[in-house]
Amino acid sequence: MTRRRTALDKRWESRLVIEVKAKLRTCVHGRYEVEVLDISHHGVRVATYAKHGIGQRVSVQLPSLQPLPGTVVWQADHQVGCQFDSPIHPAVLDLLTQRHRPPPES
Repeated sequence: MTRRRTALDKRWESRLVIEVKAKLRTCVHGRYEVEVLDISHHGVRVATYAKHGIGQRVSVQLPSLQPLPGTVVWQADHQVGCQFDSPIHPAVLDLLTQRHRPPPES
């Protein structure tokens, strides 16, 4: 688990680095694939070249999960931060991080 504070996120929040593809759905762009960069109980950061407005409604579908509705809370440098409407259950988050943990650096 990493703790970080960035200019994009003014609050401290535990974020877990994972490497996995997900589907992002919006009313503007439809459904398309994104790379998940990190995740927490309350949201996700994804890599995307699509432009999203702050407050835009989205749905994030991670492997083997139902779509998670949420809202875009920031976008910068081809990355988007989405806050989920409801937090992910801790057991589900643990499973995601176990299955999609990046390989150790050599």
